[in-house]
Amino acid sequence: VKFSNVPDRLLFSSIPIAGTTIQSKLTQAFNLLVEDTTEKVGSWKLTVRQMDDFKDNDKRLPATLYYQNKETKQVFSKDQPITIPVTETEDESSDHQYMILQNTENYFALDVQPGGYVGEYSSELEWTIVNAP
Repeated sequence: VKFSNVPDRLLFSSIPIAGTTIQSKLTQAFNLLVEDTTEKVGSWKLTVRQMDDFKDNDKRLPATLYYQNKETKQVFSKDQPITIPVTETEDESSDHQYMILQNTENYFALDVQPGGYVGEYSSELEWTIVNAP
């Protein structure tokens, strides 16, 4: 089991600074791919954790990154990785390729709370394939 494609960034829509919390969604689907050539398809899981707060030099963005998993909001954290659901790709030329489930009920989002400053913020994520039940 290995990563076959890991994009270098999740890009979110620009939003105005506001006095209320505003949600920003990805500008395009995050095309992370995992290849599973084992005979035990599905015996692994994909986890992710956020390594640091969103920063632009010395400014911090008051924001919460999460994955909406149907009705469950899975908030990214430094301390505890979250499990992200995957689904097999429909690409017939590449057997055993899995991608992150992304649709109207399953998506990445960023809630930006009041108090931020204009800037281009970034953070680091750590993706892990856990090859255990």
